[in-house]
Amino acid sequence: IIQLSSRMRSAKPMSHFKGKLMERRRRKPAKKARKPGQMRPFTPEQVTMLEALLRQDGSWTALRDLALLRVGIDSMLRSSDIVKLCVRDICHDGEVVAEFAVKQRKTSKVVKCDLSEKTRAALAHWLAANAGMAADDRVFAITTRQHQRIVKSWCALLKLDGALYSTHSIRRTKPAHLYAKTKNLAAVKELLGHANVAATGVYLGVTSDDARALAKQFPI
Repeated sequence: IIQLSSRMRSAKPMSHFKGKLMERRRRKPAKKARKPGQMRPFTPEQVTMLEALLRQDGSWTALRDLALLRVGIDSMLRSSDIVKLCVRDICHDGEVVAEFAVKQRKTSKVVKCDLSEKTRAALAHWLAANAGMAADDRVFAITTRQHQRIVKSWCALLKLDGALYSTHSIRRTKPAHLYAKTKNLAAVKELLGHANVAATGVYLGVTSDDARALAKQFPI
């Protein structure tokens, strides 16, 4: 009979260590996720400056970035929808359309998007630089992660803290500006394709103080 050493006899079972590991994991505080609505929108002045810098660059990448920026601002689509846009979605008979419809991947809701003359011109220049694109080709041929990195590079150009901005910042830029000017949450809700006004209020960071300040402007 083999006699076990005192060390081996006192060794704790593997289940003991597994239990300790699970306990440590439970004790570790969860990293607080940043909500999309917490990302700052770009101001109109920042957008104008970025457009000027991209036009001054004039490279192939800058052409793409300018078109990507303008489409993001005008369409107010999520990054997951923008990267899936195909040439046939925004270009008919060789001309960039003034409006198009897209089914949102997150909500399955169909939303209509309007493109300004400035945005159509940026898209036309980008498509002209990629004349070999087929109708089913993606307009920008990037992933959401690449889109995120591109936005961070724009922050670097503008000397902004990239931790405060993301692709959601592009989506929020026009709605935030519209709400600041009109206080019309219902209209912004439709533009963003949200299910309800409450979601839009949270997304834009509307607080009770904002509501009270608005009420004070209209005494009865």
